[in-house]
Amino acid sequence: MDKKTAEELGGTLAQITASYDRKISDNAYGSVGVFFSATLDVAPGADPDEAMDALFAWVKAAAVRNAREPFEDVIHNTADAEPTIELPRTQTKGDPPEGGQDTIYKFEAVALPEDKYQLIIYPVLGNGKDGQYPLLKYTATSKQEFYDMVKPVWDDIGEIPSEGKVNWVATWKYGREKQKGKGRYQDLVSLAPGG
Repeated sequence: MDKKTAEELGGTLAQITASYDRKISDNAYGSVGVFFSATLDVAPGADPDEAMDALFAWVKAAAVRNAREPFEDVIHNTADAEPTIELPRTQTKGDPPEGGQDTIYKFEAVALPEDKYQLIIYPVLGNGKDGQYPLLKYTATSKQEFYDMVKPVWDDIGEIPSEGKVNWVATWKYGREKQKGKGRYQDLVSLAPGG
C-alpha cells in the first residue's frame, strides 16, 4: 500500500488476508468465493467511521481487481472441472493469521472449584446467525484475573454466575495444539463493547 492510500484511509493497513475457493455443488457446476479480511490501525486524530468507510471501499475495489483472474479461470473451465479442484488459498503476508476478532452475542460466567472462574462466549456467525457452539472458554485462576479480563464489559456481567445476550467484540489468538492434530485452541486476548 502506498503512502497516499494510507493517508486516504486515515491509518495504516496492518494486515490483509485473501483466500479464494471453489465450492462444488455437483459434478458439473461450481461457484467461486473470495474472503477478504483487513486490519486498519487508525491514525491519532482520525475519524474512525471515515477510516472504516474508506477501508471498506478500498477492500471492495481490491477484491474485485485481485479476484477477477482466479474467478475467470474457474468460471471458464467449470464444464471440464473435476469436483476435487480448488483454487489456491493465498495470503498477502505468507503466514496464516495468528488470531482474530469475533462479535459475541451471548455469554455464560460461572465460578469453578478452587477459586477459578470461567467465561464461555458464543459468536455471531459469518452469515449473521447466532452460533450455537462456544467460540472459546476462558478460565481464570483467580477472581482478580477474571475481573481484569472482563473489566471493559463487566456491567453486562454484573455477578457470577450469570448469562445473557450481549454485543461484544472478542479478540483472540491461537494457543496450544488440540489433541490428535485437530487444530489449535483459541485464547482470549481482550473483550470490548460492540459498536
